[in-house]
Amino acid sequence: MGQQQLLLAILVTIIVGIATVVAINTMIDARDENYSDQIKNELIEATSLARAYYQRASMLGGGGKSFANIELVHLNLSQNHTLGLFEITNRNQDNFEITVTPSFGGDIIVATITSSEITIDEE
Repeated sequence: MGQQQLLLAILVTIIVGIATVVAINTMIDARDENYSDQIKNELIEATSLARAYYQRASMLGGGGKSFANIELVHLNLSQNHTLGLFEITNRNQDNFEITVTPSFGGDIIVATITSSEITIDEE
């Protein structure tokens, strides 16, 4: 009888260990997904500010129907954000891209912003 109890204790220990590893991996995945969602929310907020910049006349500090001179400060973003490194790339009159390298080490996120839409891709 003692040998069966010992085997049962070992089996329970193995099952609890496996369940703990699975739970930790699930929590890490959920955390990374949460960070990714927060970055996407920041990009959506930046889109509304970018549209306002685009529509505002250049003599009032806007773009005058152009994204050519837009900067992170116009989007209420800083380059070294707590969520990652934000950079404006591929700037032109009709659109621009914001490239985000997440601080948690996930995929690079690229948002293409025009005067009428946003497209977010993960690379």
